[in-house]
Formats: sequence, C-alpha cells, structure tokens
Amino acid sequence: MLDRSDILELWSAGGEMREVAATEIVGNFDYFSKLFFDLMQTDDARVLAVQALNRFPFLRKGFGQPSPGVPPGEAYGTFEYCHRRQVRFMEELAYYMSEMDLCGRQSLAGALLRYFPGIAADLPESLCCEPGGDEARLRQLMVFVTGHCNLQCPYCFSHDIVHTEISLADLRRIFEWASREGVKSITPCGGEPLLYANFSQFLQMAVDAEMTTYFATNFTIDCSQLQHFTADVVRGIFVHVTGAATGVGRLKRAVERNIALAKERCIEMVGRVNIASVNFKDVRPLLDYVAQAGLRRVHVSLSIPSVRATNEYVGTAAFEAFVPVISEVVRYMAGKGIALGFAKPLPLCLFPDDMADVLLQWGYGTAACDIAVDGYMHNVALSPALDFSPCLGLQGLKIPFTPEITWGDLSRRFAGYAAPLQARPLYERCNGCYLWHRRLCQGSCLSYKE
Repeated sequence: MLDRSDILELWSAGGEMREVAATEIVGNFDYFSKLFFDLMQTDDARVLAVQALNRFPFLRKGFGQPSPGVPPGEAYGTFEYCHRRQVRFMEELAYYMSEMDLCGRQSLAGALLRYFPGIAADLPESLCCEPGGDEARLRQLMVFVTGHCNLQCPYCFSHDIVHTEISLADLRRIFEWASREGVKSITPCGGEPLLYANFSQFLQMAVDAEMTTYFATNFTIDCSQLQHFTADVVRGIFVHVTGAATGVGRLKRAVERNIALAKERCIEMVGRVNIASVNFKDVRPLLDYVAQAGLRRVHVSLSIPSVRATNEYVGTAAFEAFVPVISEVVRYMAGKGIALGFAKPLPLCLFPDDMADVLLQWGYGTAACDIAVDGYMHNVALSPALDFSPCLGLQGLKIPFTPEITWGDLSRRFAGYAAPLQARPLYERCNGCYLWHRRLCQGSCLSYKE
C-alpha cells in the first residue's frame, strides 16, 4: 500500500495517475478516510467520486435510498459486507465532521451531496442541504417513431409492436412540446429507427431545436447520405449485434460500412448483445464481432417480455440457468479489454459472491434501472399512437399526448405507477438482503412485474 505522500504526488500529477490515486484511496478507505474527505471538497473530486460509488453502493443516485421502516444498523444476511462498508463510511464521516464547525460540516455535506445524493437519508437533518448539480442534468425523451423493422429477431421486445409510425405533422408537434418542456436529448426508437420515413427530418428538427440524439439500431440501413449524422448531433449509437451482422452478405457489409462511417465522424458506439442461450458458444460469435469491429464497450442483456409476451424472452424462473454463461461473458470480455455493462437489471444474489461483487462494482444499473432518476422521467417514451409511458418496457400506464400536458404532470403520474413496481420483491429472500433494503436492487426489469 502506498503512503499519503505517494498518493498526493500521484493526485497532483493528474490524468491517469489521479485515477490510480483515487483507486488506492477508496480501496484502502479505513487508512485514507481523512484524505478522502479532504479531496472530496476540491474542484477535482469527480474521479474520486466514481471510485467511491463503486465501493460504497449506498452512495448512488436515484433508486439508492433505504426502505422506510428498516431499523438503522440492521445487518442483512445477503450482501451483509456492503452493510459493513456503509457503517464504516458513516463512522469515518462522523469522526471527520466532529473536528469541524457547523459551517464546515454543512460545506462538506453539500460537496458530498453533489456527487452522492443517496447519502442524504444517512446524514443528520441539519446537514441535509439540497444537493446541487441536478439542474444541469439533460432532460431527455424517447420517441417510438416506427414499428417497422427489416429483421425479425425472435427475442426482440418490439416483437409485437404495431407497425405504424409517427406522421411528420405529429413529429413537429412533439418537437414543439419537447422544446417547451426543456428537453435537450431526444431519441428515436423502434422497430428499426433508421427505417423511419422521416428520419432525416427528425435529425433536422433536433438541430433546429438545439437538441442532441442517440439511438439503438441494427445498423443495416445505409447512413452515408444522412445529413447531421455527425458527432455534435448524434452523441451515441447502440449497435445491436445480431446474426445478420456477424454472418455474410449484404447486411453484414452494410453494418461494416456504417460502423466505419461512424468512426470516421467520431460518433461514439456501444455494442449491444442479447443473451438468449445458456451456451457460451452461441454468444461468443456476437462478442467476437464487437471486438473485431473495434468497439470498446458492450452492453449485454437477457431478453425481456414484449407487451403481450409473444417474443422469446427469458422468464425470471430461468434467470439462475443463465448465471454460468453471464459469468463466462464477464471473464471473456475482460480478457479482451472491452468494458462490459448490463442493459437490464439482474438479481445479483444468484451469482457467487466474487462474481456478484464484480458486477456490483460496475455501478448503478446492474441490479436496478434508472427509471426513478429525474422524477421518474429519465426513460419516458412516446409511442406512435401518441401515448406516453414511463419507459419502453412498461406499457401498463399510458397517458395521451396533448400540447397542454406538462413534464411535471407526467412525473407525478409515473412516480405513482413505477415506484410500487420497484418496491415489489422478486423473491422471498429479498427481505433479508442489504441491496433490496437500500433500494439498490429491484430484481429484474420492471416489465416482468407489470
């Protein structure tokens, strides 16, 4: 273990050296707690905060709040070590603050809350000032522009979506409403969004409204003639890697050309792989394609049910059977140096402790989605029928689009609908789990609970 002077020298060097210092500080928190809290009050605290969010999951944003009525200090049988870390963190924080005056304590609490809103419930009321920085978060909207797709993937959650699309006139109304409500990021969904007849106009309207976009696509539709297919407008692309992309022929060549074009224009890309088989040999070609395409990050997911559950989705009773293949995917991609994340939550209690800890340290989203962020509006979606829903996967509550409805109106309705789904345990053993009581795990995508 490095000593304090070595840590400070690395920190002062900046860049990757600062990341090394942050890893050392958080990894040996008991020894470096005072240095941690000292540096959290500086302008360069973000790199330290990222490491802390991984090691101390109770600090996380959004869903990371304790369940009401759970006795403080209760030890939980599942992920009890996370509870011990929480207690230790709060003990060290209390000791550090005991040597400060009230003004200093409030200043430190404000700095911590900027990065760790999840800590608010653990701080004394006198220190719980409003966390700053949230006003800068981008407000985003997803729009189901089309139900059409040129592929028929049996696992797709859009498997039974109606094959209609939003008219150009309605698209203009949507952009006018979104601009009025402060939306800064707008995402076309499908189906295959690149098949939307008005996709070029969609990008133009985004530019005119000073918005950016990102979208998920099978990338088999030629993008070379699209105006505004540039990094300042298209901030990211999730490339669904399918058998069509990894095989031979016209579709594969189209995907390769689009990936090359996106790289040339510096558009960020993330691979997306659906795991539909318990045999790693069936998944490996898709992962190999991600590596061969030069993508540095991939999101994996088990298939969730479509609206009428007519697709080939993985039921909750089958989750445990997928643990070995998911664990193999984690090890395989780590060996290739490719960052891996989950697109849909999974119950970490199914995994061996060492693998569960690896997945937990990936950060927020592995065991709980981000639907609660921004007042349950982070994933809000609008269908071709012009109905709002809390996210792409939840269709049990639909609110008709009208120009008069406000962002706040939707937020209140969606919070009342989605929060009880999050609070519904997936297993009986959830009641003895630290992650569940801290609301850091919801067990599965909420579409299963709907």
